[in-house]
Amino acid sequence: MTSAPLWILGSRGMLGSRIAAHAHNLPGHTLWQCPLGPFAWHDTSLVREQFIETVKLFAGEAQRAGAWTVVWAAGSGTVGSSEEDLQRETATFNAFLEALSLQTSLMSPVSRGAVFFASSAGTIYGETDALLMEETPPHPISAYGRAKLRQEASLRAWSAHHPEQRVLLGRIANLYGPRQNLRKPQGIISHIARSTLLRRPLRLYVPLDTIRDYLDVDDCAMHIIACLRRLTTENCRGCTTKIFASESVTTIGEVLSTFERISKRPVPVVHLPRAPGHVRSVRFRSAVWADIPRPQRTSLLVGMHRVYGHQLRLLASGQLRP
Repeated sequence: MTSAPLWILGSRGMLGSRIAAHAHNLPGHTLWQCPLGPFAWHDTSLVREQFIETVKLFAGEAQRAGAWTVVWAAGSGTVGSSEEDLQRETATFNAFLEALSLQTSLMSPVSRGAVFFASSAGTIYGETDALLMEETPPHPISAYGRAKLRQEASLRAWSAHHPEQRVLLGRIANLYGPRQNLRKPQGIISHIARSTLLRRPLRLYVPLDTIRDYLDVDDCAMHIIACLRRLTTENCRGCTTKIFASESVTTIGEVLSTFERISKRPVPVVHLPRAPGHVRSVRFRSAVWADIPRPQRTSLLVGMHRVYGHQLRLLASGQLRP
């Protein structure tokens, strides 16, 4: 029997690469590599044409297997992104959904299709002291959060139009891990590590008592794969929303103190006015598919050691840049 193709968009990013690394734990699937080269992510018209051609090839593989799975872990948006960039990102995602819909073999009731979309838990719900769960009404306070909510809405509408296919919306807490993109103004653990190693001040735009839920990227990837096993093997048609989080909270002050213990040197910090769009406190609890065993949680101390060690090796090889 032909294995179902598993296509990960954003497979070179921190999350996508780790989902790919654990993909062998998804039964009946084989990683599908896009054969047409990199997508023109910043050109909506061109990337739409690229999606149409690439999805045609993907549909051919899926038709032979009678099943297919897509993971969307792409996107370069952050809380600091401009409205224009976020609109382009949403238009790009919509173009991909349109390209899927054009392939009737993928949308056939006999074709067992599944889509996972990586969304953002921290920016979807906005500012609140309440425990955040899947049923909590979203209330984004940043353009990035509103863009993620619009992308979720697009996927829900797509799912309603193709109810025979399976969709999982993953609202993900603050991811961290080695190989985070340091050019993006997010991922405070990675930025603290770099500032410590380069002995450059960390620009901090939120108070030290800001509370976050930090989730190790490998823990997240393994949990996503476990949920994809259910999505692709059980009767899960329609759209499901699930939070992926460590369900443990830590202040930024505690993160800084831990890094000082790891590095045995103080972390230089410059406190700046609070940036708009950043929430003060988030606490998550997932009630959806809670019976699926989660991987043993990587402690924040162990995870931060990994990030620090990775960047230490980059520094030794001359690859760690300011």
